[in-house]
Amino acid sequence: MASFFHPDMGSVVVQPLLRHRHLLRLVLDRRPTLPCSRTDHSYVRRTNCAASKSLSSLPGPDGEVEARLRELSSLGVEMPEYALTGQVEQSAVPLRPPVLDGEEQERLRASCSLAKTVLSKAGEMIRPGVTALEVERTLHGEIVSGGAYPSQLNFVGFPRSVSVSVNDVAVHGVADEGTTMREGDLVSVDVSTFLHGFHGDCTRTFVVGGRCDPRGRALVTAALEFLYQGISACGPGEPFTKIGRSIHLLCRRRPGAAVVPWLLGHGIGRHFHGPPDVFHVLNNLHETMLPGMAFTVEPCVAEGATRLVVPEGSCNVRMADGGRTAQFEHTLLVTEDGVDILTLDLSAV
Repeated sequence: MASFFHPDMGSVVVQPLLRHRHLLRLVLDRRPTLPCSRTDHSYVRRTNCAASKSLSSLPGPDGEVEARLRELSSLGVEMPEYALTGQVEQSAVPLRPPVLDGEEQERLRASCSLAKTVLSKAGEMIRPGVTALEVERTLHGEIVSGGAYPSQLNFVGFPRSVSVSVNDVAVHGVADEGTTMREGDLVSVDVSTFLHGFHGDCTRTFVVGGRCDPRGRALVTAALEFLYQGISACGPGEPFTKIGRSIHLLCRRRPGAAVVPWLLGHGIGRHFHGPPDVFHVLNNLHETMLPGMAFTVEPCVAEGATRLVVPEGSCNVRMADGGRTAQFEHTLLVTEDGVDILTLDLSAV
């Protein structure tokens, strides 16, 4: 699930609370420059997708969020601190990227293993005629069956367990029954799990029916290339700026594919979103990768301009020009001699 960057306020942990500026002034004083020729500072409108203050005011149709939380509680599933309130206690989020010890790393690996397994189920479901809500509900069940909490559920008021973003919805797509998949649609499914006290996070874009127009196919290919280009820049002692620089150099050779600069990767582990911020474009973030650090790389790639809009009353982050997007995401763990891709599904390669 992507973090969000506001050029006037620095980095922020979550997208949905764009309207509540006092909650968006999060953890870092640094404000990286984004020297990207395709950026647009009028990128986004405000949204009222806000955190719930009590269980009785939870969002979602017919109290579905409340019902899911009660189900998880009755099953004894461990819940993150924001589950019932929808609010993240920012004072508990570290200011610097934590270094995980051996036991913590194993817990993270277990959560990521479940996340990638659940995401693979999406590929088995997505086909013409299936609704986004059918996919989301099935994946919710898979997460719960694995003994985990779906990290996105009520995270700053997000009303679903899994994001399903179709075509021009860049991130944080709220699945509904009205979104029926058609052949050629680009569907990005974002699965996040909270297991053994640690979060795992991964995303993949699927082509409905396996066929789409050449431009759409090129967009999906570029998104996957950009992901692994960014991952190739990772390792102990490497600066986080190298991720964005590497993707930027490749992006210049891929006409018709632009990285959305406002959508970031993030630190992950005990906290769903924490430091470091992972920019996929040129930036001046001063942080170095160390063994034991965990974070996501997740460039969102647009076929047109990179300006975003969030319709009033929605959490869906859309492209302002109606263009399609594609996104792939992995959770990474820096090791002594490189980096492990914890959510890599070899069957999908």
